[in-house]
Amino acid sequence: MKFLNKKIFKSTLLKNTAVYTITTIINSAIPFILIPILTRYLDPTDYGIISVHAVIVAIISPFIGYNVYSNFTKIYYSNERSNLNIYIGNALYILVGSTIVTCLMLFFSIDWIVKQTHIPSIWIWSTVVIAFTQFIIQIPLTIWQAKNSAFVFGLFQITSTLLNFTITLILVVLYKRNWIGRIEAQLINGILFSIISIVILIKNRLLYLRIDWTYIVSGIKFGVPLILHVIGGVFLSIINRFFITKYVGLEEAGLFFLAFQLTSIINIFTNALNTAYVPWLFDKLALNSEIEKKKIVNLTYKYFIFLFISSILFVIFVPFLFDIVVGKHFLRAIKYINWLVIGCVFNGMYLMVTNYLVYVKKTSLLAISTFSAAIITVLLNYIFILKFSAIGAAMASAVGFALLFLFTWYFSAKSYKMPWFKFKNV
Repeated sequence: MKFLNKKIFKSTLLKNTAVYTITTIINSAIPFILIPILTRYLDPTDYGIISVHAVIVAIISPFIGYNVYSNFTKIYYSNERSNLNIYIGNALYILVGSTIVTCLMLFFSIDWIVKQTHIPSIWIWSTVVIAFTQFIIQIPLTIWQAKNSAFVFGLFQITSTLLNFTITLILVVLYKRNWIGRIEAQLINGILFSIISIVILIKNRLLYLRIDWTYIVSGIKFGVPLILHVIGGVFLSIINRFFITKYVGLEEAGLFFLAFQLTSIINIFTNALNTAYVPWLFDKLALNSEIEKKKIVNLTYKYFIFLFISSILFVIFVPFLFDIVVGKHFLRAIKYINWLVIGCVFNGMYLMVTNYLVYVKKTSLLAISTFSAAIITVLLNYIFILKFSAIGAAMASAVGFALLFLFTWYFSAKSYKMPWFKFKNV
């Protein structure tokens, strides 16, 4: 069966998908290289602090800037494109204002967080700086994605990751800065590349610092609902490990995490494809052509089939590679693979339908679907783990991502009309 026609293969979509996939693989490989190094220079407590610190960054990031840069791709393909620099300038005002609000919230909760995490308060505050710089860095990346500048996008990301890697090695290995060195590397890298990002925006005349409350209110309306969406995503991704640790044990949580890392290979591909797909999709939707809509639906269904076939092949061949890739103490992790692969497939399908809600600025519906799926997943983790032990977490993950896909597809179909179920001439 021809899953993708020749035009698609020759298109910018395929070329950019290849570039984004290579970029994502490189960016994913570099942190993996750090693991055997860090685990030799840090003790388990140090490594745990780094892990908890990363979770705090993930939780706090949605409140820093409200992810308003996510709307820049839509703006780039709209009749407001000429005002993109004003949108970006006011996004920075939103960033500053939301950071001040977040700092006030953190000020009143810092003692409780320190007590729960055992991380000194100064390094809790560092999560705000890291989240702040990450927002700024995402702005040029989003613009390059919209412009289909996949090579520049990839070069910028890889350079940032390599510098982060290098500074970490210097501080942790040479200067023996333990877990502090790893966080300091993230701070230095974030500050440096956020400055570079601002310079790039100024040089390309993409930054106009004129306060316009219409743009600020529009940005907040778009971004605030995404907070629940992002927080829901965090719950979908990491809550299972908490339940496994609490009800089964740390050893089983480690096996589960290894299986999760191996199946995330599928997510690397689907995320890379989505990065290339978004500007292509928005460009086609801007035409408002029924013919183009039918082609998009046709491509989407073929991609769903491709994902299912690829996942079956992955499940068939992964046992043959397991003995080579993992150590003998981790072989039992294979029992989680099948369920986690199902979750990855539904996550890939979700990415193909979620962009319509972003396109029509119905991010509140995106938040509802993500948070609803997350809450159900939390309940299922509790029920399934008690009934089926740790394998229940993998089952809950599969069901959770399936629900996320179905909820999002339903809201997308309601919000933006596409010929999803008109199979004639599709």
